[in-house]
Amino acid sequence: MVCAKLPDPKKYPKMHEIVVKHMMHGPCGHLRETSPCMQGEPKQCRWRYPRQFNEATTQREDSYLLYRRRNNGIKVNVRGNTLDNRWVVPYNPKLLLIFNCHMNVEVCLSIKSVKYAFKYVYKGHDKQVVCIDQDGAEPIINEIKRYQDARYVSPPKAI
Repeated sequence: MVCAKLPDPKKYPKMHEIVVKHMMHGPCGHLRETSPCMQGEPKQCRWRYPRQFNEATTQREDSYLLYRRRNNGIKVNVRGNTLDNRWVVPYNPKLLLIFNCHMNVEVCLSIKSVKYAFKYVYKGHDKQVVCIDQDGAEPIINEIKRYQDARYVSPPKAI
């Protein structure tokens, strides 16, 4: 199950607190035009926030879902701005309660999602180009011998 709404603070106080803390986008757009997600001319949110209110979840032509976002009157103050359901990033309530962190959960309905997952899993390790020169030696410009492909293992991946 994927939700894109502010939970009722009286019925679900813990869930409401987590959604407000981790799952609110922005603010951006007319509320904050200098937000990093604002791109292009005219400036628009690259993630298309704020979304429109919807009475039901529907599927777009490109297989993405437009999640139900009712105008139920629940509003919250985030970074000095009043936000509603249009600003909620989709989430799974059970996962959100377990991990208590930002996690954008989307329903995948297209073959593109399988292709993306396959590409992501099998993309290989991080690579870095390294150049090693001796101190004081006149550099020899031989690009084949000079550069070496090497595997870069960052500290978190080394553990």
